[in-house]
Amino acid sequence: MLLNVKQLGSGSPASEETLDFEHGLDLSAVRLWGEFPFSRPVYVTGRVACRLGIYTVMYTVRFQMAGTCSRCLSDVTNETEAAFTHTVLVEAGDEDLPDGFILAPGGELDLDELVISDILLQFSGVLLCGEGCRGLCPKCGGNLNEGDCGCDHTVKDDRFQVLREFMEEQ
Repeated sequence: MLLNVKQLGSGSPASEETLDFEHGLDLSAVRLWGEFPFSRPVYVTGRVACRLGIYTVMYTVRFQMAGTCSRCLSDVTNETEAAFTHTVLVEAGDEDLPDGFILAPGGELDLDELVISDILLQFSGVLLCGEGCRGLCPKCGGNLNEGDCGCDHTVKDDRFQVLREFMEEQ
């Protein structure tokens, strides 16, 4: 979806003009973590405001991500809502774009590209069933979220024996 932000700001310079928008964005072809986690469209609602020639885009996204937990391999579905705000410049001089600003050449802002960037930058790179996910037992592969598997985790790895001896000397 292209937003023409330049259509704002034609009135009194001291007044604020706004443009509301709603948009559904299909991200079903976006691949993350070896999966296609966006099973439903991303719903975007927001507003572009112009005051004193400065354009501000404020929007909220609501979406669902589905996939496999990176720690315990169980199926996960997360509902997420996030809000974003950006300052948009229609023209930039010869110098570099200041940090925190987005350039919309000719007043055309590609909202889809902006939303995709914001959503993807928000995530750490792994999908988890919960922050407290205990993962799988390294010995038997049992899901530790479902209870203790009974494996003896006190057995020490011989590969670290030299390090243990070094730490005991200290």
